[in-house]
Amino acid sequence: MKLRIALAGLCAAAVAAVAVPAPALAGANDNNAAGITGVASVPAGNYCSAGHFCLWTGSYWSGRQFQLYNCRTYSMTQWNGVGSWWNNNTGGARGLILDQNRRVLVNAPAGSSNYAYNFKPAWFVTPC
Repeated sequence: MKLRIALAGLCAAAVAAVAVPAPALAGANDNNAAGITGVASVPAGNYCSAGHFCLWTGSYWSGRQFQLYNCRTYSMTQWNGVGSWWNNNTGGARGLILDQNRRVLVNAPAGSSNYAYNFKPAWFVTPC
């Protein structure tokens, strides 16, 4: 009986160890399914219009582009890798990228940009 209990415990420990997934590393295509709730994307290559905070799913302003204008906080979905952003706001408006607890990851002054930003910890964005 003790042997059976010991074996059951050993099996349970082995299953638990195998069932824990390893952390995923961000790859070049990890933002392929990325979205921003309520905002349609446009193909990369479009200029970031004045007064907008823009995000791209790829580095160096490639992939799909999201142009954010309205001053509110948007939910980001499936941003798991490297992309890029540009704050083309006017009047000193700052763009914010926030984590899951709405802590500021990026506080971007107008005119700033990042051609290779890892969006993995980003959950929300506020364009003003």
